[in-house]
Amino acid sequence: MAAFFRRRRYAGAKDRAAITALFYEIMRRRAWLEWRLANVGGGHADSRALVLTQLADAAVPDHEIAALFDGSDHAPPPLTLEEQALAQMLRRPPNGTPPPSVAGNYPGWLHPALERRFGSALASEMAALNERGPVDLRVNTTIADRSDVLERLTAEGIVAAPHRFSRIGIRLEGNPRLENDALYKEGAIEIQDEGSQIIAALVGAAPGDTIIDYCAGAGGKTLAIGAAMQDRGVLIASDVDHGRMRELAPRARRAGLTIVSCRPVSELGGSEPGPLADRVLVDAPCSGTGTWRRHPVARWQMTQENLIKYMKLQDELLESGSRYVKPGGRLVFATCSVLREEGADRVEAFLARRSDFAPVGVSSLWRGSLDGDYPASGPFLDLSPASSGTDGFSVAVLERCTA
Repeated sequence: MAAFFRRRRYAGAKDRAAITALFYEIMRRRAWLEWRLANVGGGHADSRALVLTQLADAAVPDHEIAALFDGSDHAPPPLTLEEQALAQMLRRPPNGTPPPSVAGNYPGWLHPALERRFGSALASEMAALNERGPVDLRVNTTIADRSDVLERLTAEGIVAAPHRFSRIGIRLEGNPRLENDALYKEGAIEIQDEGSQIIAALVGAAPGDTIIDYCAGAGGKTLAIGAAMQDRGVLIASDVDHGRMRELAPRARRAGLTIVSCRPVSELGGSEPGPLADRVLVDAPCSGTGTWRRHPVARWQMTQENLIKYMKLQDELLESGSRYVKPGGRLVFATCSVLREEGADRVEAFLARRSDFAPVGVSSLWRGSLDGDYPASGPFLDLSPASSGTDGFSVAVLERCTA
């Protein structure tokens, strides 16, 4: 999209917004649109065919569709006779019933894994993953208070409400731009989904702790953990790709945190155990199925081969990250995936190999750090847009035995 608009600098803000909205709507409904095309014998699902199918499916009148394809400067060429006929065929109800993957707009090869995870709730869960994700904020408690932030947002005309679970979270109505907002510039707020805030809260960070964020990436959870530590203790952000953390240092300064240090994984200790921590967070790379509502294109880029690679990497990260947990300390494993293959399955495989770790029931940790009723069952926490209103995540907390 960025490249498209760089080549078309003549496009105004209104046109850019309309094109962007249409593109992402097509990406959210791609399986259904391709099925509709095939259903009427519409041929290859190229860009024009997908746009035409989306417009017809949305009951846009014929004259409005023709106006969009009028062949004028910067507009697509006029509809061919075949395309006009296709638009009329698309007005008719479809023949037959689409398979679940088409109705839910997800890759068909993922159906067994998604059905295993959601069972009879699959249709509603996929519908929720197809909606646009809300804008969530985390209040930086190092320098601000949630009630004060809510008052200031309200004064700015932004509709905001406290999160259901996170005690430091705020959900906004609509999609306000915050990059130039005083609260953002002051470091009082960070844009962060409530699910990510829940993961950071379940780390159980306390002032004076030694904590390693083992797959820190851009450092959103690192900053949340540092605020929970009240900027006292040792907080190490680490990642295999050191470049992913390049913005973390300035972000930490803006947040008023001095305890954050960034180290590549290779500098944590090599073959030696390295620093032993009270908590190690392994927020592992994954398929990202839990973030589809924010990244609708990602569902069509995912492959079975990539999923297998992610599972292998998650096993490796659990093993390597566990080396830095001191006896009595905790290893927190999380993925932004709704698949059991990247959540409970990985944890259970790790526990089968490692008798020196035992699961800590997440429900037992919930009341001390989060609001509301525990939104899951069993020892591990699974979140999803339909069940918890957050992005999809899987979280497990494991404690290292002291003997």
